[in-house]
Amino acid sequence: MTRTIKALCLVPSALLLCSLFSQAVQSAPLPLVWGIKDQRLTVTNTGMEPIQLDKDIKLLPDDSPVMLNETTVLPGQTVIVYGACPHHLPLQKEVVFTPVTADGQPQDAQTLPLNH
Repeated sequence: MTRTIKALCLVPSALLLCSLFSQAVQSAPLPLVWGIKDQRLTVTNTGMEPIQLDKDIKLLPDDSPVMLNETTVLPGQTVIVYGACPHHLPLQKEVVFTPVTADGQPQDAQTLPLNH
């Protein structure tokens, strides 16, 4: 009976750890590098897996909307983001974007620095 009680006490702890690990994995920054090349906003996937993103992106601090034509960024691929004003682009500091799951469900928005 003591073993049963100990086992029952371990189940909630294991579930809590799994939940915390899952949240940490989901909230970890994606391996994306946002930059400016030839006065255009770009995003590069530096990871080993394709990354799906929502097409709508925002630049901060101006809260400027820009858009991706390609929502899947393959490993090593650099994609141009359209709609950024070349005159205001150097003033932007961060990019807010929304990752999307394989089945099309949006995840929590992430913010990454814009490299100049």
